[in-house]
Amino acid sequence: MSDAGDLADSKIAAAEARTDTKIARLEGKVDLVVSKLNERFDALRDKIDALRDENRATRANQWVTGFGLAVLIIAVAALFPVFFDLGSKVRDMVDHAVQAQAAKNH
Repeated sequence: MSDAGDLADSKIAAAEARTDTKIARLEGKVDLVVSKLNERFDALRDKIDALRDENRATRANQWVTGFGLAVLIIAVAALFPVFFDLGSKVRDMVDHAVQAQAAKNH
């Protein structure tokens, strides 16, 4: 009977060895999948960081443009009377020159 027991023990040992081999291969495949996923996540994280930087730059440009437009609008509103007065003076000068020319011709 010891031959039957030895045979059973060797079959069990062989089955355990095959199972261990399969488990080791499966662990290797899982490790490969995990490393590929980590690479993808790292690339995605880098892209997100780049987008955040671009978003910050875009927002800064919008603030600068908005501030510049606000200053321009305030300057035009503040200087409108000056431009209007200058236009009135030019019109008066042209009218005066035309009247002087008309009086000279008659």
